[in-house]
Amino acid sequence: MEYENSLIIKTVIFQFVNNYEGLFYVAFLKEGCEGCDVSCMQELVYMLAIVLCSRLFVGNIAEVAVPRLFVYFSRYQLLGHLNDYKQSNAVRELFMAQYDWHGTFDDYTEMALQFGFTTMFVVAFPFAPMLSYVNNYFDIRLDACHLIFESRRPHPCKVRSMGYLYQVLQAFEAISVCTDDAVIIFTGDFFNHLEMPTRVWMFTIFINGMFMFKYFLEICIANVPEDVTGQPVT
Repeated sequence: MEYENSLIIKTVIFQFVNNYEGLFYVAFLKEGCEGCDVSCMQELVYMLAIVLCSRLFVGNIAEVAVPRLFVYFSRYQLLGHLNDYKQSNAVRELFMAQYDWHGTFDDYTEMALQFGFTTMFVVAFPFAPMLSYVNNYFDIRLDACHLIFESRRPHPCKVRSMGYLYQVLQAFEAISVCTDDAVIIFTGDFFNHLEMPTRVWMFTIFINGMFMFKYFLEICIANVPEDVTGQPVT
């Protein structure tokens, strides 16, 4: 489990910088460094729309095409042809991709990154949750087809929790509170008539209030429902 947790931390840090640095730059730094063509808020909206739409179309198409190409390449490399009408189910499964904990790790990481895209700048692009919902609707069915028809039968194993991915989602929640507040107060045009010290005070008061509200919800709503009984992991 220590190896998986270390891999989660390294992967999330790399993916966070790789995926979100452009959004943070446009939202908070571009105006002061080089200026925005129209407004930084509009550029942020365009970037979010492009990213989420590309994940919806390109990501799902690649998720279908890559396993099939892997099967065809492996079959052609070993047999020299792609005909499988004379092969048994066991032989066909031999050329399928193996779905182990790496596949689960990739799926969880993909969902965590999408959660960040959906929540961190949702005030700039309110359609982000809807696009994420549509993406998940197709992604669930594509993953089911991938597990049933394109992968070898996975071996089930018991785990205690999601590992550090739960802490990653909590960190994304905290970052989302700060970024959404900062976009409203500093990036948008809603409070341009106020002085900067006043806007900083508004930012501080708002994020503290939201964190208190978040803590209140965590106390009132249990993570595990009372009617769910946890099974001990041996």
